[in-house]
Amino acid sequence: MSIEQVDQVDFVSIERSSNIVVLTVSDHLDWSDELNHVRLLQDKLDAYLRFIEGGELMEQYPQARGRTITVEVVCKHEPTALGREFFGHTSQVLRAAQLGFRFRLLSADLSSEPPVAHT
Repeated sequence: MSIEQVDQVDFVSIERSSNIVVLTVSDHLDWSDELNHVRLLQDKLDAYLRFIEGGELMEQYPQARGRTITVEVVCKHEPTALGREFFGHTSQVLRAAQLGFRFRLLSADLSSEPPVAHT
């Protein structure tokens, strides 16, 4: 799955160390077309919010009940200034909805802890 499949959640996992439910967006696109990239991210993140707020997350993953939820974008390419600005705004919006947000580069993923469960 990928950022271009805006109607699907790419991955759902639970971090062992924090017990946080993480919904991951897999972003393989470069930033050469910044506006289209941001539009795709916005569409994908909107779908994630519908998945969470509509109750589908809890229906499909009852083990998520009672846990903190974070949306994570894993980027293959370093975001541009516009991309980082978008992520900053996204963080504020999700925080207001009592959700966490983070992004990271795929290369930085090599040292991270493996999740407990994937879909």
